[in-house]
Amino acid sequence: MLGADLNVKTLYGDVKMKIDQGTQNEDKKKIANYGVQKLPPNHHQKGNHYVTVKIIIPKKLNEA
Repeated sequence: MLGADLNVKTLYGDVKMKIDQGTQNEDKKKIANYGVQKLPPNHHQKGNHYVTVKIIIPKKLNEA
């Protein structure tokens, strides 16, 4: 993959995420502190949001 900047929907709104060049299908990326809120006594902290990259390659390529 060539890399991209994507908007990822989280529990707290959209977050811009950079997908690095060379990322493979099924790679997992972490967005720190955008997951589910933790239980007391750490209820002021949030967990991590994990994104699994799905790469779809077209079966037919057109000449440009």
